[in-house]
This record gives sequence, structure tokens and C-alpha cells, in this order.
Amino acid sequence: MILKIEDGIAFTMGKGKNWRVVHPEMGSQEITMNYALHLPGVEFTQHIHEYSEDVIIILEGEGSIRQGDKYTSIKKDEIIFIPAGEVHGTVNTSNGLLRMVSFQSPPDMALYRGEKDKNVKAIPRPTKGHRSEVVILTLQKGSPIFIDEFEWRSVVCKNIGAKHLGVDYIVIKKGKHFETDKAKKEEIYFIINGSGIVKIGNNRESIKNNNLLYLKSGEKFTLESNSSEISLIRAYVL
Repeated sequence: MILKIEDGIAFTMGKGKNWRVVHPEMGSQEITMNYALHLPGVEFTQHIHEYSEDVIIILEGEGSIRQGDKYTSIKKDEIIFIPAGEVHGTVNTSNGLLRMVSFQSPPDMALYRGEKDKNVKAIPRPTKGHRSEVVILTLQKGSPIFIDEFEWRSVVCKNIGAKHLGVDYIVIKKGKHFETDKAKKEEIYFIINGSGIVKIGNNRESIKNNNLLYLKSGEKFTLESNSSEISLIRAYVL
């Protein structure tokens, strides 16, 4: 299934613009994907996912990941891994646009129902002396997976403490074919840059940046780059 991030369903969390793109209401059971556009000064309300792991990827701009009164800088091409139970919320501390995507596994439907967007007195805070397990990484500096013809890096995986959610960074060179194995569980392939042709069964369809492929267990696809190389994110259930 090919989707566009702009076609997601809006939900409220702070004063930014946020959309759920992959979520249980459209058929996913194990993973979600959200898209966010935040102007300067906008904060995604601090909250906790009691059982879900969260991964945030900065597509454009810079800001901070906030935990209580602590702010840690984040910028384009960085990826933030947030284990279940960690207080977190993003803040656009820059003068420009902050554009992000995020993934959760398992889904946290309370986020979409507005239960995490509480008044300021009810916002969770880290306990005194808490040592955060949030990890900030760079997409292009993940551990390499040695596959001919592709740059493939494992960024979020069990090695950094992930239990539910994995994320890879993949670059397909111009003119190359990329064929996936059958998905063991649900997977999302999000195109960051470039364009190409996707083949699913007997169907062929164009795909470009800001498009994504959602796969259920047992599904697969082939992607051919055309005018340039393609960089993409693979988010999957561990």
C-alpha cells in the first residue's frame, strides 16, 4: 500500500500540525507512523508511552527534545529513540520550520484520542535524579549492513535496547533494483529523497519523496531508482 504523508488524519498534541499516517484505523496492528510540521516556538506536549517505544526522525530544521526542564538539541538527519516510560516532547527552538516523522510500536491509541495532550499541571515530569535512556543517533552513522549495491545501516535495533521497534537507513544507487524479502511482521518504507518505480505483484506505480509503503506480514515489493539515488527509512516490528 502506497501512502502520502500529507493524506494522514490530523490529531491534536500541543499547537503544532500533526497527522497520523499509519495507524490501526487504516489497518495496522503493530506499528504507527505520524507526521509533524511545527513552527518556531511550538511544542509537542510532553508525555509518556507506557508500553510503546517511540522513534522520532528530524527531516528538516532543528529544535530540542524536552524531558521535564531539560532540553537536548536535535537537528536534521538525527533520530531519537525513546524507550517506553520515558517522558519526552519536542520543541521547535529555532527560527525556522521543524518537520518530523515518528513511529511507535505497539500503537498507543491514547495519543490520538487526545489523552496525552493535558493541561500544563498534569504534564508528566521525570523523577528527581532520573537517568534518561533516550538515545540520539545520526541516520548516516548507523551500523553498516554489508549488502552489495546498497548502503544499508541499522540505526535502531536490539543493540541499543530496542524491544519492539527497529529502524534502518537505506540508500539505493541510481539505476539499481531493490527487492525486499517477505515481511515477517508489519513494515514501513518511507522515501526521504529521490523517486522510482514500485512493483507489487503485477502492479507498477511511481513513488517519490514523502511517499511511503506500508507492508503487512507476507507482503514484499521491488523498487527501481530512476533519475537519481533514493534514500529511505525502514521501520519494522522486532
